[in-house]
Amino acid sequence: IERVELARDGVPVALRPKTYALLVYLADRPGVLVGKQELLDAVWPGLVVTDDSLTQAVSELRAALGEAGAALIR
Repeated sequence: IERVELARDGVPVALRPKTYALLVYLADRPGVLVGKQELLDAVWPGLVVTDDSLTQAVSELRAALGEAGAALIR
């Protein structure tokens, strides 16, 4: 977290800032069911965004995590 970087198999994976913020938020809550509105409020505080913003960030995060991504983020 201090390096603001995700690495897979030792190789840095580029993430957009909001996608990284989503990763950090979810990683701080392992095994906890987090609602859509909670995620929107946490990752985009004070902003009005559509559900598509969250959908895109989740999709990018799953892709960055590789095959295990879909299982890690449900």
